[in-house]
Amino acid sequence: MKPFDALRGESGFSVVELMLWASMVAGLSGIVANLAIVPTKVKGLVDQMIFQQAPVQALDSLVREIKEADSTRFPFTSINQSQGGTMDWFRHANMAGNQPYTYYYYVFENAGGSSLGSLVRYMNLQAPQIATAVRTVILSQVLPPDPSVPLFQKDPTRDDILLIRVQQIAPNGKKVLGLRRVAIRN
Repeated sequence: MKPFDALRGESGFSVVELMLWASMVAGLSGIVANLAIVPTKVKGLVDQMIFQQAPVQALDSLVREIKEADSTRFPFTSINQSQGGTMDWFRHANMAGNQPYTYYYYVFENAGGSSLGSLVRYMNLQAPQIATAVRTVILSQVLPPDPSVPLFQKDPTRDDILLIRVQQIAPNGKKVLGLRRVAIRN
């Protein structure tokens, strides 16, 4: 008589064989389920990295314009006096064309009663006037600046450094902070 003959009926599987088979199927199912979730997790991580880069990349044009700015007319006083949501007109030399300067004005604009707004740039080749300036939305879905997280702030440790902070709500609903430090030419 064989060892498992007592457990086996005339035909079919023994209880031990069924338990072994069920545990192997459950283990393989768990492995396959985890492998199926991995692409979703990787996509989420990649999306989060992209969302975190978006506000910083959106500030590239602002950083470039500040670096080229005429430091003798840079509006540090208006940045310190405001709530940090506006940077007054500044200018830099215009290398092309017949206008000597290009004027820039950056401001947070709230979207009519919404808690979110946009970082907007006004550019004017003639004079620092909004009426004739070209309006460009730099970044949307931005939280309004406040005294604890101002949009523009002079670095308290150095007189020639400007801090730019943008809080954006990413498409996944998470708050993303973009921070840039810019040295002003002397």
